[in-house]
Amino acid sequence: MPFLVNRRQRRSVPAFDPHQSLAVRRQYHVAEKEFEENAEENAMSTRAAVKLLLLSLVAFAVAFAIRRTFLWEVAPVSWDQPQQSLWALGTAFLLRSIENLAGAVALIALAFVLGRALLLRHHRRALKN
Repeated sequence: MPFLVNRRQRRSVPAFDPHQSLAVRRQYHVAEKEFEENAEENAMSTRAAVKLLLLSLVAFAVAFAIRRTFLWEVAPVSWDQPQQSLWALGTAFLLRSIENLAGAVALIALAFVLGRALLLRHHRRALKN
């Protein structure tokens, strides 16, 4: 019986042949059903990653807008510049930190979503062939 080998998961999926016996076809349909059940679980994790991506983009946009709107003139203090208020400097630093964290989380979530989409696309093509 020919097999399609999925190299990432090291799992073999039986290839469909119309001249196979009924028992072999049942095994194929069982494997296909297991994959579809796993695909639904993977889709849930993809939805969660998309939600995380959108939430981090919103957090980034809010922090960026607040910092640019209210604290646009605040910059790190050097010895030759005039003194700035500590609350403005601390707030600008906090907002910039939130921007950096939200941006990093968004990039990680985006990489996960794209990787999962490519993996599911590969699995569906392997089952069709």
